[in-house]
Amino acid sequence: MAQNADPNDAASLPADRFGEPTQVWTTLEALDSFSSIGGDLDLRDPTFRVFVDFEGKVGEDRELIFETEGAIIGHSVIYEVGNKLAYRADGNGSHSLTVVEYTLTQAQIDTGELALAWTYEALNTSCEQTIALYLDGEQVGSVSMDTGGAT
Repeated sequence: MAQNADPNDAASLPADRFGEPTQVWTTLEALDSFSSIGGDLDLRDPTFRVFVDFEGKVGEDRELIFETEGAIIGHSVIYEVGNKLAYRADGNGSHSLTVVEYTLTQAQIDTGELALAWTYEALNTSCEQTIALYLDGEQVGSVSMDTGGAT
């Protein structure tokens, strides 16, 4: 949420560089697969965004922000020791691990709520997949490689 913005008043929100969302969920919950929602959502390149008020990460336990799929293919966004965000995409039957990492600065942690987003491009111009991580609308890292297509 932008400073001085009212979540119940769309006119008070700044322009969204990601565009208008196709789907919006405001409750923390496990969701059905995208193919069950309708249309071709399971075939599109997704962008996910959450708003998180990070605290300095102490202890060894990872904090799960997002996860989809399972044992041999899937995506996860994790907050790890050292104030590090990691977006991992695993494909090709667990033979292709793609990782984007970014370490939050103390200033970012002190800011309060940050917009954290991640994208998955299923087929880029090089016939590879691209994962990217964004913080407050700015890309902080991306990696492209063949992960076996849409996971």
